[in-house]
Amino acid sequence: MSFAKLEGIMSALYSKTLLLVEDDAIIALAEKKQLEDAGYRVIHCLSGESALDLLRDRKEPADLVLMDINLGKGMNGTETARRILKDINLPILFLSSHTEREIVEKTESITNYGYVVKNSSITVLDASIKMAFRLFDASTSIQKHQTDLVRAQEEMIRINATLQDSERNLIKSESSVRNKLKAILEPEGSIGSLELSDIIDARSIQSLMDDFYKLTGILGAILDMKGNILVAAGWQDICTKFHRCNPITAQHCKESDLTLTQGVKEGTFKIYRCKNNMWDMVTPLVIDNVHIGNIFIGQFIFDDEEPDVALYRNQAREYGFNEKEYLEALDSVPRFNRETVDTGMSFYAKVAKMISSLSYSSVKLARAIAERKTAEENVRNLLTEKELILKEVHHRIKNNMSTMSSLLSLQARSARDRSAAIALQDAGNRIRSMYILYDKLYQSSDFSELSVKDYLSSLVDDVVASFPNSQMVEIEKDFPDFPLDVKRLQPLGIIINELLTNTMKYAFGGKERGLITVSATKYGNRVVAFVQDDGCGFPASVSFDSSTGFGLQLVHALAEQLDGTIRMEQGVGTKVVLEFES
Repeated sequence: MSFAKLEGIMSALYSKTLLLVEDDAIIALAEKKQLEDAGYRVIHCLSGESALDLLRDRKEPADLVLMDINLGKGMNGTETARRILKDINLPILFLSSHTEREIVEKTESITNYGYVVKNSSITVLDASIKMAFRLFDASTSIQKHQTDLVRAQEEMIRINATLQDSERNLIKSESSVRNKLKAILEPEGSIGSLELSDIIDARSIQSLMDDFYKLTGILGAILDMKGNILVAAGWQDICTKFHRCNPITAQHCKESDLTLTQGVKEGTFKIYRCKNNMWDMVTPLVIDNVHIGNIFIGQFIFDDEEPDVALYRNQAREYGFNEKEYLEALDSVPRFNRETVDTGMSFYAKVAKMISSLSYSSVKLARAIAERKTAEENVRNLLTEKELILKEVHHRIKNNMSTMSSLLSLQARSARDRSAAIALQDAGNRIRSMYILYDKLYQSSDFSELSVKDYLSSLVDDVVASFPNSQMVEIEKDFPDFPLDVKRLQPLGIIINELLTNTMKYAFGGKERGLITVSATKYGNRVVAFVQDDGCGFPASVSFDSSTGFGLQLVHALAEQLDGTIRMEQGVGTKVVLEFES
């Protein structure tokens, strides 16, 4: 580390300002000199009063106060310290010649940053000052943490209260949403449990009313059964700035909107004078035979009548309205002839019927969609259940086949007649080929068809492995991957089983090695399968038509079942070819 860097660190460490309060000038001069040599900046005051003034005026900011106790005629050191700490948070270190217990204890009741006896070495004084700074920093940090903790606790209390309110609102909202969904989606749900705002598209209707107001000057509004305004266009100042701003007249508005609108039949309208003496007209919104809201036009005066100005003056005085402004608002209320009002209300009555019809259609559509989703879910559940049942059926068939194959194998082992034992073993192998098919079906997601490659490859391996000479025979398999329905795959598997069994039994007598090639390929809609060996071959007299052996007869019968053809080709060994439509 460079000297300059070290000097900077030391300068930062000791660049503290000390306020020395000492009434003896000579002692103060000596102490000031020692402290400055130790790296401190020192300000000196002769009295407690001057020290207090200096600190309060902030002319000379100090980091620590060195306080003598006896300060002459004015305030003593303990009183000065008490007054300083009342306004300013500073570490105060008492520097005095007093050693009496009661005096030292008195200083401890004021501050806990230390007490140094005068004429102590500068080393002791410097260490005491540094300790006082560390104590002050620790105390400040603790106070800050305490303040932060108090604030955090207050914030947690506030957040907890907010969360509790949110939880209550969520529970209330969840219940409301559940009821609304039930009313909309469930066939037995009641429209009456819905609010009008849950059903209508307020934004689209607002645009319609705005355009109608621009065209005709006739106010339009939609209110629910609680008097809440959902849509409004063209409201007059006499209502917005006066009637609905005063609690009494606002209650008149609400009573008029709720009480005077009762008993109006769907498709008709009613005209009435509201309790604040404005003309209004109303037509009901009825959805699924439930009165759920109203459409209003209003706040107008008929052009064939003169408004009672005296009555409105009295209303202004009674409810505290500015009379001049209130009468000006009255003058701006539109005048309509009765035919115009009837035409406007007829229009809104039709709008109400349209809204009702569309809203009810939307509810019915939502219910139909919900019912369809429920039906689809039921179908999915039934299909899943069907798949599980089919898997269980295949599993049981597979297990039964395994049991039958095992029984035949045991019976073959115990048979004394060799031909009977071979017949039993062959029957077991045929069942084994069907077992492999059902095992693949059980593992498959599709029970109607399977991969030819997957099924025949396993079948070939299983058949060959059951013969004691399997180690000397090399197997080549050619199975391009294509699906085949189970109805054709089962006889194909039995045919391959029979041909492989005959080959393993008879083709390699007297030979050390042998090769068998098994193939099944699809050309368009036609499947060509063959089993070929390089063994000694069949006698020329043997054919599928003339054979008396059960195996070849079975192969011929299954080929006919497939509506296919089967032929035997002699060369180097034997090749049996099966062809059928897929």
